[in-house]
Amino acid sequence: MESHVRVVHEKRKDFRCDQCESAFGKTDHLKTHVRSVHENIRENPCELCGSTFTTKPVLTKHVQSVHEQIRSHQCSLCDSAFSCAASLDKHVSAVHELRKDYTTAGSAEQLSPKPVLRGST
Repeated sequence: MESHVRVVHEKRKDFRCDQCESAFGKTDHLKTHVRSVHENIRENPCELCGSTFTTKPVLTKHVQSVHEQIRSHQCSLCDSAFSCAASLDKHVSAVHELRKDYTTAGSAEQLSPKPVLRGST
């Protein structure tokens, strides 16, 4: 419980990587970081495609999003759905809030997309 409060509520990151500027709230997270980023150790292979991953949760997310195509994060403004919250947030920001300029492939021409709202044609 004490660790939970320190890491989650106080947002403390007392465990620093000695190879880069990353810091973590738990030693296990630091160890995973070092193994995956600096040592490039990926011991969790996908049985469906052979890709390898740093942790079992990352492998599970890969299988769900790529092979099972689970899209549990639904946009409330249109029919789009995404496998992770970060992708949904990026979509809403770029498409519905118009916070990103779009460039056409091979040119610097800027396009201003119109908002896509549920029920619009």
